[in-house]
Amino acid sequence: MSAPHKHVAGTLQEILVAMADGLREAQEALNEVPPIDAFGRPSNSYHLPYLDFAIKVVAETTRGDEESAESPLPQLHLASRRSRTVMRSLPQLTFHTYEPGSPVNETSSLELTSTLSGRFVSVPPGEGMPIVRLQATAEKGDGARDHDLEVTVSNSAGERLGDVDVEFNIDVAATRALTNSGGVEFEDRKPATKLESGVVATNAEGVARNTLVFSPAEPKEATYVIVINVGAVSTNLTVTV
Repeated sequence: MSAPHKHVAGTLQEILVAMADGLREAQEALNEVPPIDAFGRPSNSYHLPYLDFAIKVVAETTRGDEESAESPLPQLHLASRRSRTVMRSLPQLTFHTYEPGSPVNETSSLELTSTLSGRFVSVPPGEGMPIVRLQATAEKGDGARDHDLEVTVSNSAGERLGDVDVEFNIDVAATRALTNSGGVEFEDRKPATKLESGVVATNAEGVARNTLVFSPAEPKEATYVIVINVGAVSTNLTVTV
C-alpha cells in the first residue's frame, strides 16, 4: 500500500500540470486571432501574462477497524480566481491508514485543511532573449551532381550570428518515404550520396555553406531530406537530383 503523502503529491502534480496545459491552450486559442481585420487594419493581440490559483486540500484520516479504514476520506477542491477555462475535472484523493496493534474498537479521526496558492508566469520563447532563426537554400553546384547548401543563422532581433556551429544530417527515413512516394525505390547505393561536411561554422555574416554530392547511381527523381540544426533549433531542406 502506498503511503498517504504519495497520493497527495501525485494528485497535486496532476492538478498543476492540468492547469499549466489549460493556460497554454488558452494562449494558443488567443494566438489564432487574425493580426488584421477584414478592412486590413491591425487587430488587437492578447497575451496571458500570469494565472493566479488557489488549491484547498481537506484531508481526513480515521483510525479504527479495518472496514472503516477502507473508506475514501480525503478530497481535493480547486478554485481559480483567474480563469475558469483552465479548470479540469479533478481526481478525488483517497487513502487510509491503519496501524496494526491498535484496538479494533477504538476510533480516532484527524482533519487537516491546507491552502496552496501561487502563480503561473508566462515565459516567452528564449526566456525573453532573441531566439535563433534559420534560413536554408539549395542550388545546383558546379559539379554534375553537386548541390550547394547555404544556411543563414540570425535571431529575432535581426542580428546575424557568426562563429556558430551548424549541423547537417541526412534524414534517411524521411528521404526513403519521400523518394518512394515519387515512384523511385530508395536504396543504399555505391558510392553513397553524402554531405561534404557534418558540421560547418558560420562566417562573420552568419552564413554556413555545405555541399550535398549525389551518387552517380541516383535517379533524377530521387529527393533527399537534409536536417539542419543549431542547438535545439532545426529546419529541413529537400534536395532533388
